[in-house]
Amino acid sequence: MIGCRPAILSASSRPATNVVLSLVAGAAVGLAAGVSVGIAERDRLRRLAMLDHLTGLPNRAAWERGAKAVLSAALADGHPVAVAALDVDDFKRINDTHGHAAGDKVLRATAQRLMCSGTRFAARVGGDEFAATLIGPPQAAPPWLNQAATVLQEGISRPVHIGRTIVNLRVSVGAAPVYDLVTIGVACSKADHAMYHAKRTSVSVRICGDPVRQPTNMNTRRPERGGA
Repeated sequence: MIGCRPAILSASSRPATNVVLSLVAGAAVGLAAGVSVGIAERDRLRRLAMLDHLTGLPNRAAWERGAKAVLSAALADGHPVAVAALDVDDFKRINDTHGHAAGDKVLRATAQRLMCSGTRFAARVGGDEFAATLIGPPQAAPPWLNQAATVLQEGISRPVHIGRTIVNLRVSVGAAPVYDLVTIGVACSKADHAMYHAKRTSVSVRICGDPVRQPTNMNTRRPERGGA
């Protein structure tokens, strides 16, 4: 059996010593960099898990945490706040008539208009359904929510041009006030129910079961449910 003699680094072998030290230092730096890359990659994957890849909005998993943070800060500053549930009208018909690619463009257009609407946080919570926070001016009178929800609905409900085709994009909106962090879940449920009631009755916007005026730029239409 051939034995291995330990290497003896004398003064004459300092270059070799430097190489060894460089290799050790390089390995340490590489290990630290590997750990940093691992953490960065983990954070990147965590962010991706909270993102809807079609629209670029936060997804359902991110909605509760994000909405709670935004509404908590607004409540602390003395603002009245609410949550809104939105649903694309006749989405199944859009998919069936124009194809799923057109449906995807309608969803992306909805998301873009939602992001430009002034809401501080919005998400795609599933299929053709979206959610958003609404924040009023401090000490605003109760009608602020009616006005905010109607402005939101009208800002999104405009035609979408897909090639040479024009698709009429309309959304139904339900909204409910939030009085504290404990009631966010209840408010989301109320907003959801109000939105479905708006679809059934073709009023476009409904606040906690109370009807709001039909927006002036919307035509009466038959509500229809559908998924992405």
